[in-house]
Amino acid sequence: SNSNSRISKAYYSLNDSDTKNLTYRNVNKDLHATPSSASELKNAKNIHTVQLLMILTGSFLVARAMIRNPNPLVDDFMEGGDKYTFITGGVMIGATFFFEYSKKGRLIKALRNYSK
Repeated sequence: SNSNSRISKAYYSLNDSDTKNLTYRNVNKDLHATPSSASELKNAKNIHTVQLLMILTGSFLVARAMIRNPNPLVDDFMEGGDKYTFITGGVMIGATFFFEYSKKGRLIKALRNYSK
C-alpha cells in the first residue's frame, strides 16, 4: 500500500512472486542474503526486539499487579504502587504500536534497496 496512514496493512511482491504481508519475518526470509538490504533489516530487527521486550515487560508488570490484587471488587483495589505498576505495564504494551510505523518504514527501505 502506498498510503502512509495504512502502512500497517502493507503488502509486497518480489520478482512477480506471491504477494506477502509486510512483516519482518517475511522480508527477512526473502532478503536475508542481500547485502544492500542488511542495514535496514538489522534496524527493523532491533525495533522488533524492543517491541517484544516491551510487551514481555509490560505483561509481567500487569500480571504482577493483578496477582497482588486478586479481588477487583474491593474498594482499595490497586491502591498505591500497584496501580502505577499496572498503568506502566499497560502503557508499555500499548506503546509498541508507535514503533510499528518506523519498523514498516525500515522494511520498505530494505525492499527498495533490493530492487535497485
